[in-house]
Amino acid sequence: RHLAPDTYATAFILECTEGRGQYIGSFASSGSSSNAYRGELLGLLAISLVLRSVNTIYPELHCSVPVYCDCEGAIKRIRSIPTYLIPTNAKHAKILKLFLSYQGPSTITPEKHHIKAHQDDLTNFERLSWLAQLNCECDYNAKSHLLANLENPRDRLLPNELVAITIQGSNLTADTGTIRFHIGKQLARQFFTAKNILDPRQFDKVDWHHVS
Repeated sequence: RHLAPDTYATAFILECTEGRGQYIGSFASSGSSSNAYRGELLGLLAISLVLRSVNTIYPELHCSVPVYCDCEGAIKRIRSIPTYLIPTNAKHAKILKLFLSYQGPSTITPEKHHIKAHQDDLTNFERLSWLAQLNCECDYNAKSHLLANLENPRDRLLPNELVAITIQGSNLTADTGTIRFHIGKQLARQFFTAKNILDPRQFDKVDWHHVS
């Protein structure tokens, strides 16, 4: 996290329980709203979209698919999404709206479960359960993808998102309050400089997101 405070990475694995193969996905993105929780939400969204795509191609399939995530908060948030409206000012509103828009009828039902994170911290990997090993592999794939993209991270468009406007890594199409923050920050920078309170170099070193 100290290497890339404004960048997150997500990885997910879809594996056949009969040993016929697996599908691994990972991606990284950057921005002021980037954090591990957002990454977990995007991972769950990616799995849901893959299952939705499979159901579109094979509508005759009728089954439930267990989905495991080590972030219990993300699972609870997805389960509590209202069926009618996501407030624009809600945290991670764009992601939640996508979950809402893809909640239509489907013959493939994802069943979300929580799994304890970082179990390999106390137990050898070889002695972990199959599910715990998959969870550890997801962590490894996410970190590997992050390290491989440190020099050129980019904020990816979400499904059905045609355009995104960003200011200093903040997505304005996701949070209109960001516009007010950056305007206020610029005015404060001019004021502090004019009053000889802080010079521009000192002002830019302050973590204004936490101060405000």
